[in-house]
Amino acid sequence: MNFSRRGLFAVTPAIMMAADYRPMLAGHIAGKQPWTVEKLYTLPQVTQITRHVCVEGWSMIGKWTGTPLSVFLNRIDAGTTAQYAGFDCAGGYYEGIGMPTALHPQTLMAFKLSDNTLPTRHGYPSSCEFRPNQGLRTRSS
Repeated sequence: MNFSRRGLFAVTPAIMMAADYRPMLAGHIAGKQPWTVEKLYTLPQVTQITRHVCVEGWSMIGKWTGTPLSVFLNRIDAGTTAQYAGFDCAGGYYEGIGMPTALHPQTLMAFKLSDNTLPTRHGYPSSCEFRPNQGLRTRSS
């Protein structure tokens, strides 16, 4: 999960092995310490059933479990007055979202799909699900 260039914060792309996964946080945040998969999993989690539309042309309805992005932003002491957050994602994608979307309770850092650890093809170890925006569905981090 990679956050913004001009907006609030920035993160470097992560290696997709749990033991090595350390998203690096930067920008206008107080808590820039790296996070591990285990530490991310200790955050409060919610489950939602929603349709996932991939930029590669496929879609699915899934049961996604993870932490609301707003909870993570609070934990890293992110200043939420920025206009947007940005994500440098696996596969070379970059996505920016407005701060209202980032703080929306349905914007989720998903760790599980259908009660199982998120598979690599769906963004393991984490995929950000942006529910409030039509057509802007997910970004693997």
